[in-house]
Amino acid sequence: MRQKQIGVFAVQESHSSAAELQQLKETFNGQMHIFSSIDDTNPDTKGVAFLLNKQLTSWKEAQGIEIIPGWALLLCLPWHNEKTLNILTVYAPNAHNEKEAFWTSLHKKWQEDGLSTIHMLIGNFNIVEDNIDRLPAHNDPNPSLGYYMAGDMKTQTS
Repeated sequence: MRQKQIGVFAVQESHSSAAELQQLKETFNGQMHIFSSIDDTNPDTKGVAFLLNKQLTSWKEAQGIEIIPGWALLLCLPWHNEKTLNILTVYAPNAHNEKEAFWTSLHKKWQEDGLSTIHMLIGNFNIVEDNIDRLPAHNDPNPSLGYYMAGDMKTQTS
């Protein structure tokens, strides 16, 4: 991150335990700040995180908001001119029934909690364009579900 001048790095499928995250925080304390979300019931599965380069970001004022443990994390990062950059990272489930429940839950949470406008949405949506991209080859039951749900969560395109 330092050599490539990366300010914000998003991680999906971190599969980290609380102890592993603590060790990373201690090891890189001078260089990066870590916001993470893990599933306490299954800490070695799922997981999303943001790594902030302390030299390039306003990391002290940044806020990480856990939306769905292990699946969705919102970073509210102070930007220039008193503005805030809101980045949502997600790791959508693989199973079709869980995927639909995830996007529905995420959308509901956004509406109920009045969460900030999303400026960037990044992550692993576990959606493929063509059935040949799955093994064995098959289509997603509703391939546009994630895009539709995400697009309805007050995203800003400009």
